[in-house]
Amino acid sequence: MMSWRARRSGLQENRGSGEWDDQIHRAFPECEAVVMKYLAAYRKRARRFARGSIFWYRMFGAIEVILGVSLPLLFVFPGGDNAGVLAPISVLIAVSAALRAFWGWRENWGTYKAQNILLTEILAEWELALLGIIAKGGDNVTSVANKQEALERTRETANAIFGILRQEHDAHFSAIQSPDQIAAAVARNNNAALQ
Repeated sequence: MMSWRARRSGLQENRGSGEWDDQIHRAFPECEAVVMKYLAAYRKRARRFARGSIFWYRMFGAIEVILGVSLPLLFVFPGGDNAGVLAPISVLIAVSAALRAFWGWRENWGTYKAQNILLTEILAEWELALLGIIAKGGDNVTSVANKQEALERTRETANAIFGILRQEHDAHFSAIQSPDQIAAAVARNNNAALQ
């Protein structure tokens, strides 16, 4: 029977994660725990955020398209006063476009999708490296030298994971300007206009 911690973390008792070869679980459980803690969790996060971003991007894009196509039809529609309908539709189109631009769902989708691919690649490289250690280790796979090599490969994998996460952070926050930066830019523009 699985404990609540095992169910929550996705680990199965005495069986490894199911994401990589069972031999790794038996030979290097410490390395598996580190990779499961960081890599698997961030890969799931990237998949979840990518799905959410593309959902909202498509939803608000569809709203813009549908309302945008219906707007010209209301101008040429013969009959009564359409002003009561035109204004709300125009506002909804503007709000939808503003939300898409503000939240950057398309860019986030691309970022998280690329991140998921990179994390999957890192996982595959780590798994192949540890399987190589197991294959060359023969009967003495859990020797100190093999454990050290497996830990070094896991350390490299963790560094690669955090490098990808730093890139995500930089991508999201590089465009954000502080109020001081905005005030300085406005002052420069005002000074340039006065000259």
